[in-house]
Amino acid sequence: MDNVYSTTQNKQVPILRQLGQTDIMLSPIGLGTWQFSSGVGELGKYWPALTDETTRDVVKTAIENGVNWFDTAEQYGNGVSERNLSSALKALEIAAGSVKIADKWWPKKRKAASMIDSISERLDCLQGYPIDLYQIHWPESESWLRTEMKVLAQLVEEGKVKSVGLCNYNRRDIKRAHSLLRKRGIPLASVQIHYNLAYRHSERHDVLKVAADLGISIIAWSPLEQGLLSGKFHNNEEALKLLKRERINMFGLSSDRLKETQPLIDTLERIAGKHNATPAQISLAWITQYHGNLVLAIPGANSAKQALSNSRSMYISLSQSELDELDAVSSKL
Repeated sequence: MDNVYSTTQNKQVPILRQLGQTDIMLSPIGLGTWQFSSGVGELGKYWPALTDETTRDVVKTAIENGVNWFDTAEQYGNGVSERNLSSALKALEIAAGSVKIADKWWPKKRKAASMIDSISERLDCLQGYPIDLYQIHWPESESWLRTEMKVLAQLVEEGKVKSVGLCNYNRRDIKRAHSLLRKRGIPLASVQIHYNLAYRHSERHDVLKVAADLGISIIAWSPLEQGLLSGKFHNNEEALKLLKRERINMFGLSSDRLKETQPLIDTLERIAGKHNATPAQISLAWITQYHGNLVLAIPGANSAKQALSNSRSMYISLSQSELDELDAVSSKL
């Protein structure tokens, strides 16, 4: 496996990875911003509202520790996450284009043509920060896949977005989408999936293999399984009660789930001890290293402390035996 780290001026920094077949370069770890929704809308209720100061601190800490991109979405507070992210970047005097932004179109009960109007709203919410990657959030629009790809291609050709991707699509549609876009001379840059050491369903359904074969990057959402892989709930089950009920139900966080994943947590804690790290950091290091440069991860953060911990996972280099051991243990779940 290629070494994903280098040393520059005595400071260890992550090597940026190519996003699919585009010329966009991203850090192995990005920052997911679902939690920037301020409690607004259908998806916003999954998280407590953060203060502007906390949001700025999270963004600042991530950038200072090597993160160069952020993943947001229209449905995260109906534009609130986009605006909170861009407002934080402006307050920190981060120039447009100096960091990368991935955004998403919400397809439910909508036709693909609505992306044409929606993109203006997205850019308005982002307050001058360009969209480097535009993704369809779920495969649930009222249009055919062919039409969806036609509109995505149009947005690239018109310069509204720099690249395009999908979220939560199956291997068959990924292949079809890739083929349709290629006919327009546009690469399918990425596929975003729910993927981590405790949830490897997409891998077992050959989504990762198809992506690797076609030169498409994988972006792992919920790479820590909503905190499960930090081990904090295993050490204190009462902490589950502090989570929003929506998150508990969506991810099946329960006593049975904790018991099922305890062997994995034990392994993570043991390996973490060797690296002066945390189980969460080892989990992120595994997901961004086990498949070479294929997988990028977008953990969220509710505090600067969490953002720092997530970012520092990029500076941990796991041995092949450690990567294989975690693979073997998690494969039994």
